[in-house]
Amino acid sequence: MLAGAAGEHEAARAAFTRALAFAHDAGDRASEARVTTNLGVLHVFAADYERAQEQYEAAEAIWRELGDVRGLSVVTQNLGIVHEGRGEFDSAATLLEESVALARESGNPSHMASTLHVLGSLVARRGDDARAVPLVRESLELSRDAGEGVEMAECLETLAGVAARAGDPITGATLLGAAEAYRETTGAVRQPDEREGIDSTIAALTERLSADALAVALERGRRTDLAAAVTLALHVRA
Repeated sequence: MLAGAAGEHEAARAAFTRALAFAHDAGDRASEARVTTNLGVLHVFAADYERAQEQYEAAEAIWRELGDVRGLSVVTQNLGIVHEGRGEFDSAATLLEESVALARESGNPSHMASTLHVLGSLVARRGDDARAVPLVRESLELSRDAGEGVEMAECLETLAGVAARAGDPITGATLLGAAEAYRETTGAVRQPDEREGIDSTIAALTERLSADALAVALERGRRTDLAAAVTLALHVRA
């Protein structure tokens, strides 16, 4: 997904379409499911949720046929993101909770970190920071242990919002600055479906800090290394 993650969606779509044809011709059902899922992700990046759902449901059928728990967890998480993108928050939460359960069953730490964060982020955006914090904290710990830098940055962004709303905007801005610095250093692009949460965090910080204080805290975060930012984030409370 490197081309897709870097924003080069058309190049990624062409590559995945070729890969899907190869997998189909080879009878490699697992590869078919993975590539079909990746095509769905590109549709999510374009906010084309109907086509994304079609791709995910096709992949889901293959994973069920193969009895692959991790594959089912991944595609269920992605279906939850589709429902969230359409504003169907209750069904999104149900799907994401199912994905978390499947991820725990699969025992894959990196995927557990991803699905825990997606659920925690949704819960936070719906106003339940007290429930979101333990989900995102567990995701952050798993991401740190697995060395998943992008996932760590995403967790920092979510916990930045929690800190801001909880009356600690300095910590919030510091975490946001650290996440932004990591993204700039690594080229990890924030996708359009992640923008709403960031905009909400920035609004909360702007309400609570002067422009000068916000700039200073963001810069402090940019100068904070990722490991130190993770330690700070793990102490955030709702």
